Amino acid sequence: MKPIENDFEEEPILALAPIAQKVAYDIFTTWPLPKMMEYWLENKPDEALLKFHGCPERFWEKALRAAFIAKTTYFLPNPKFSKAERDYLLSLACTHMGYPLTEYSLKDTLYACREKYPIFSRWLLEMYKLNPEQ
Repeated sequence: MKPIENDFEEEPILALAPIAQKVAYDIFTTWPLPKMMEYWLENKPDEALLKFHGCPERFWEKALRAAFIAKTTYFLPNPKFSKAERDYLLSLACTHMGYPLTEYSLKDTLYACREKYPIFSRWLLEMYKLNPEQ
């Protein structure tokens, strides 16, 4: 059972080892984006969270990336988002999916991910429709 009501891209979490999936779901469901950003920018794991789940540190980066993708795609595309808010969510999602917007266009990312990551692709397309100048 999914922990929340909206669709979100779950495939990167499901691709993790089961012990790391628990960490990723915990981050996704309980951490706000600013806390996730803090840990990503500091490039160090949350030792207490890993210990709580009995997860080795080697899984941290992939678990955090998967949680980022789930969290950003959980935000429903909304025309009331400012351009900066849309750009922020798009940039985070694409970067953690492995397609940073500094290197790939949204269209290229959409094409590359459409089969393996259907929810991400649908989310990206809806966000693109709100922000077609990308």
